[in-house]
Amino acid sequence: MSVITSSAGDKTSSTANIDSLAQQATQLDLFVRQAAAEGESLDAVERPTFDQALRMATKRKAWMIQPAKKPTVSVSAVLKAEVETKAKELIVDFLNPKHVRPPRPHEQLNYVTDIET
Repeated sequence: MSVITSSAGDKTSSTANIDSLAQQATQLDLFVRQAAAEGESLDAVERPTFDQALRMATKRKAWMIQPAKKPTVSVSAVLKAEVETKAKELIVDFLNPKHVRPPRPHEQLNYVTDIET
């Protein structure tokens, strides 16, 4: 007794893959029911059932880093200069006085020395 197999590796549409998966599940169900009706031993049914279940599992695409796309809209030089000026004012007036402190007496590493844009 053997499980009928079908391969959906060449199909690219998800509908075809779902149909193929449903067909494989139906074939697996029929195989198990037929084996039970014929009184097959569990070890004779277990391995083909497990193999078919593994074939039904599909490989997922691995997550990959995509390079950043270039922006389609460019920012004007005037706006860039204005943002840069405001950022420097924020740093000088607020961030540096609040967060940049001299190091403690026995501190040699891991302290804020400056904030920049």
